[in-house]
Amino acid sequence: MGKHYFTKEQLKILNGNKYIEKASEKAITYTEKFKEKFFEEYSKGKLPKVILTEFGINPNILGNSRIHNLTYRIKNNHDRLDGQADTRKKILVDLELKIYLMKRKLND
Repeated sequence: MGKHYFTKEQLKILNGNKYIEKASEKAITYTEKFKEKFFEEYSKGKLPKVILTEFGINPNILGNSRIHNLTYRIKNNHDRLDGQADTRKKILVDLELKIYLMKRKLND
């Protein structure tokens, strides 16, 4: 099965939601606040589609696969030291620092 891309209309709707940091035609980045609240509600027994609807996100736009992946990531990230924070930028900065230090060591 191929990737499901968002239409321009869907992107406009998604990017207009305060719980979505940004949405592209391929991916969505949710706010930390949303991920924390999603986990709280999910832990109380609410279904993911119900939670999304309550936060103004149409589950039909996302589709079952994205909803499943979102739920999986939020559950797994809950126990990390960084919590629900998006660590992609931090990892990149850490790698850049390591490269810089290695180059410096080679030049010394």
